[in-house]
Amino acid sequence: MKKKISVYPLFLIALGIIILCRFFFKEFIDYLDLASIIIWLLIANYSYRRKKKNKNYSN
Repeated sequence: MKKKISVYPLFLIALGIIILCRFFFKEFIDYLDLASIIIWLLIANYSYRRKKKNKNYSN
């Protein structure tokens, strides 16, 4: 019962946030903030996968 977590849903979520912000606020989005959001999502995904993998090996 292994679940494989992919990175693509996180990219889709980040892109959805960007598109919603651009449509609703119609302002220039700071792309550094955008990049930081994507980087934080990738770090969270990677650390979660590592933690889950290490837990499986310790049993």
